Amino acid sequence: MDAWNEFIYAAVPSGSDTNTAPAGIFGSLAGEETRWGPFTATGVSTALARWTADWVIVGPNDGGFLPRALPGRSSAWNSPTMPQRLRLLVTLVACFVVPAGHAEGLPRPSGPVVLTVTGAIDVTNAPGRAEFDREMLEGLGTIELRTSTYWTAGTPVFSGVLGRTLLRAVGARGTRAECRALNDYVVTIPLADFEQYDVVLALKMNGRYMRIRDKGPIWVVYPWDGHSELDDEQTKQKAIWQLVTMRIH
Repeated sequence: MDAWNEFIYAAVPSGSDTNTAPAGIFGSLAGEETRWGPFTATGVSTALARWTADWVIVGPNDGGFLPRALPGRSSAWNSPTMPQRLRLLVTLVACFVVPAGHAEGLPRPSGPVVLTVTGAIDVTNAPGRAEFDREMLEGLGTIELRTSTYWTAGTPVFSGVLGRTLLRAVGARGTRAECRALNDYVVTIPLADFEQYDVVLALKMNGRYMRIRDKGPIWVVYPWDGHSELDDEQTKQKAIWQLVTMRIH
């Protein structure tokens, strides 16, 4: 849910004063009065409660935040009993409220989506998921990893984003990632692997973006060279290529 596309509104009782008005109760216009959820106001998560009240919308209008009232419910905002200080407070606080999960400002992809992350994550850019195009992944910061693999000759140089960098970007809270490839191959990778090793979600090999037939667009590459403990069948199975989704559990 995007606060910039759906107005934020605040509950304000008619005839309230600064001592009784529950300023700072927010919800989404999408669900009228019945749909509530956690929001983040200047970094502090707030549990929302239902309140019998008139509803005041504070939303984007010509580039700025202006008060708007739902049809037939404008009395509270326009009433002379509505303290000036409270109107100002509601407007100012609303300007800094964003839905939980968008606090880091993860942008929406402008190109084809190459990776979708779902599950136990705190940061999203679409309902229940974080979608990335190639430019967004590279924007997280890339590294180069030179390592031999079981499927390539010599010691190729892979370029991509560290797995732990991606996990932090989406606020992953689980212990494992269920990874799925284009051909529906599925493997579970412990998140501890990404913290313990420089596991790369590789986009390039030897300076060239990998095509689907080259194990692209994303190949999970472990740093086999220099880590003899990774030379086992289990790690080979976790080195999934043509990766398209990760679900955090």
